[in-house]
Amino acid sequence: MRYRASALLIIFLFVLGLFPLMTAYTTAQGVQNGPPTDKIYVDVRLSQEVGIGDVAAGRTDLFLWGVSPAVLQRLPEQVKDNIKLAESRAGFWSLIFNPVQTEDLGPGVVNTTGGEVHFNPFAIRKVRFAMNYLVNRKYLIDEILLGGGEPMYSPILPGNPMLDMIQDIIQKYHLTPEGDKELAKNMIDQALTQVANELANYGYSLTKQSAPDSPAGYWWTFSGPGVPGGSEVVTVNFVIRIEDERHEEGLAIANWIEETGIKVNRLEWDRRKAIRTVYVSDPHDFVWSIYTEGWISMSDFPYVEGDFSFFYSPLSGFVPAYPIEPWLVYRNATIEHLGNMIDTGAIANPDQYKQVIRQIYELGLQESVRVFVLTQIEYWAYNPRVSNLVTGFVTGPANIWPYRTMSTPDGIVKLTEFSASGALFLTVWNPVLGFTGYYADIIRMAIRDYGDFPDPATGEPIPIRSTWKVEKNFEVNETSLELIPKLDVPSDAMVFDPVSEKWVTVGPGKKSIVAVTYNFKFSNWHSGVWKLLSSILR
Repeated sequence: MRYRASALLIIFLFVLGLFPLMTAYTTAQGVQNGPPTDKIYVDVRLSQEVGIGDVAAGRTDLFLWGVSPAVLQRLPEQVKDNIKLAESRAGFWSLIFNPVQTEDLGPGVVNTTGGEVHFNPFAIRKVRFAMNYLVNRKYLIDEILLGGGEPMYSPILPGNPMLDMIQDIIQKYHLTPEGDKELAKNMIDQALTQVANELANYGYSLTKQSAPDSPAGYWWTFSGPGVPGGSEVVTVNFVIRIEDERHEEGLAIANWIEETGIKVNRLEWDRRKAIRTVYVSDPHDFVWSIYTEGWISMSDFPYVEGDFSFFYSPLSGFVPAYPIEPWLVYRNATIEHLGNMIDTGAIANPDQYKQVIRQIYELGLQESVRVFVLTQIEYWAYNPRVSNLVTGFVTGPANIWPYRTMSTPDGIVKLTEFSASGALFLTVWNPVLGFTGYYADIIRMAIRDYGDFPDPATGEPIPIRSTWKVEKNFEVNETSLELIPKLDVPSDAMVFDPVSEKWVTVGPGKKSIVAVTYNFKFSNWHSGVWKLLSSILR
């Protein structure tokens, strides 16, 4: 495809001062248009309804945002009659909790960076665990998403065959779509009553105070040294995203929390403010307590070990904030060890793989620093003039295949991204340090050449610009289950030393568990500039 790597090439040539040469070369060669697409234009709409309406009117060809049945229901019939829909199941919701506490002051007591003392109910593991039952996933799916979702209790998306590995654990804890509100209320009441008895030994008081404005008929109240005014109603700061249906989700869950006697401060924030506060600030500030997370799977890859590491291990993901050492208010040595095994691939066989996944899931469920809620069934609108649109079975059009397959009669494709007003979803275009935004990455997919990518039908990696051969040789320590490497590493093999900032040889006597040999298939750029660069750089 002629557009595949143009932007990165231009950036690279600007650095080398070769862009004028490239321009002259491509002009001299002439433009040779070819299938499936010659040009792609990308723009933005600040409304889902407007974006889909423009698809129906032919002003754009594909709206790069999956919408729920609730959004589709609001559309005029004329719009619905003039669009086609591609389904995806890549978006999902979860709740993350701030478990910060100052342990020497007593369970749940936090002395904030501002010098105030408060009680944090989500520092209590049993309270967090009870949220699995307090949340009525079926209500959220039926009433808010109008059926456009499936309940979710783990990082594994519904429909993934690997869900069978942990299905019995889900059943063991009696997790159901409807939840069990009365069970949750009793669990929270018992947990806080036990904590109240313990706090008396630290000079603090946690009691129920009658209150006509409380759905429970009372508010839990916290008193003691350092508490503002000496006494306050136990209140959690709930960061609720406002750009999509998570707004209604958050408001519903806030109401359910207040039925347990815990007051909720509803912080209805946009993307920018929510993400910076929850993930990139010190949890000891105690600005937030719970957040309506939203995630999008960017791959149809069926293997889930990386998700378990990311969502449950504080060293691998955001649990509950960016893993800066002073900010790590939540640690679990076993989960971190299992997460490290997943991240490094130090797993001997399929049985151990299953064992590690099951163990980290059950621990993560018991800790419930993150509670999974549901996966969304969403629909991407495209114009009927588009043909050959290949989509992933999970991601829908949010992968590399549409750019490489979709066709239009004139060879031009117009794409429209969605960004909520006031908080653009696009991030800085940064091919050097990496892409942190969903939509920058979507554009990058169109111009990047991949060594391999998941098959849109099976999720298994298929070769594109590389092939590979894998060799394994190791033994397993039967006691520790650690892998003992047996492959000889060539003494002149090189690794990068971050201290000296140099490539250094590994030296003799090194062993490895696995060796992968890659064979890359290089080719010309879309403009044929590869030969020119080769002669200049030689």
